[in-house]
Amino acid sequence: KNVENATIDSEERDDDEYVKFEMERASVVENKQRRRRSSILEDDFLQARNVSMMAESMDAYLRPEEQQQNSFVRHDSFFESKFLLQSGNPNTIAHISLKDRPIWKQLASGAYIRSALTFILVCYITNLYVAEFNVELGDLQFFTPTEQQGLASVLSIFMSIGVGFSLVAGWLLDEIGLDVTLGLTLFVGLAQTILLLWHGGSNKKLLLFSFLLYTAYRSILYPWFYSSVSHRLGFKYFGVLTGLSYAVSGVLQLSMASVVLLVQGDCHEQEAATTCDRGHWTQLHWIKLVIQLAMLPIPFLDYYFDKLREKRRQTSFLAAKQQNSSDYGAVE
Repeated sequence: KNVENATIDSEERDDDEYVKFEMERASVVENKQRRRRSSILEDDFLQARNVSMMAESMDAYLRPEEQQQNSFVRHDSFFESKFLLQSGNPNTIAHISLKDRPIWKQLASGAYIRSALTFILVCYITNLYVAEFNVELGDLQFFTPTEQQGLASVLSIFMSIGVGFSLVAGWLLDEIGLDVTLGLTLFVGLAQTILLLWHGGSNKKLLLFSFLLYTAYRSILYPWFYSSVSHRLGFKYFGVLTGLSYAVSGVLQLSMASVVLLVQGDCHEQEAATTCDRGHWTQLHWIKLVIQLAMLPIPFLDYYFDKLREKRRQTSFLAAKQQNSSDYGAVE
């Protein structure tokens, strides 16, 4: 009987040891699988940073190698966001890239609101100038009707050759970046409005120079807007985001005719009239100037929040990586 009891105890100990062994083996296998998944993510992340052909437009592979190594390329966001989402930590998930967030998060983001607001306001100001130009010259009566027609034709020609400024915009975006390009563009628009206020369209040479500034102001806007949306929000919802901005801009521009009717006088309906209403064009230009001055902080805000998001995202990635490493240590 003693021998039988000893045999039973031995079998029970063997069973306990076997179960313990199987649990340890399963833990080791799971640990290896987690390490393999983490290694794949890290390898993908490092590979993405080193593949120059995948670099974004602001840090394209055509740029010097030294600058490219110090840049933060667009495709990093996908691998970092993937890693952060798998970490399961709400504090780190909250800082994933805007490019990998749902569309309603992108629409409500400050980056999109600032870009769209700048685009809508500048579009309105530049297109309103075209709508008001002939009526304003007629009301001010600084030039004869023949000269007014000639100036309108010159403005049309300047607008047609604006493609040259679009090429300049591409070079500026690649060399000095989004924020500095936007700042220069806003200052060009301010200069054009100040010229109109300074001489009120009475000096022909200055008016022609204002045409040049206007063309640059208008032509650089569109490349900047597309670059800003793609750089900060990616291409996942690029069509929806840009299309919505265009739609809002188009709806607002329906009010241009009413604005012109509100500020115009009646001198454009009379030739060489001495007693007529010259309209409120100076007041309109002052309103434009105030709006453009209010937009000046936007490039500074973009720069600040871009750096802040970048810092938080990298901090969250490092925190998630450290947490992942500590989890492996706990399993072992």
